[in-house]
Amino acid sequence: MLSNIGILGFTLLLIFCLAHLRPFEIAGNWADVR
Repeated sequence: MLSNIGILGFTLLLIFCLAHLRPFEIAGNWADVR
């Protein structure tokens, strides 16, 4: 049970980090193109 919660939390954390990093990458690329 605890391991499942840990895996779920890790997955959510990973998605959370990617969701925050992605917009900055897109904004940076868009700024370079513009």
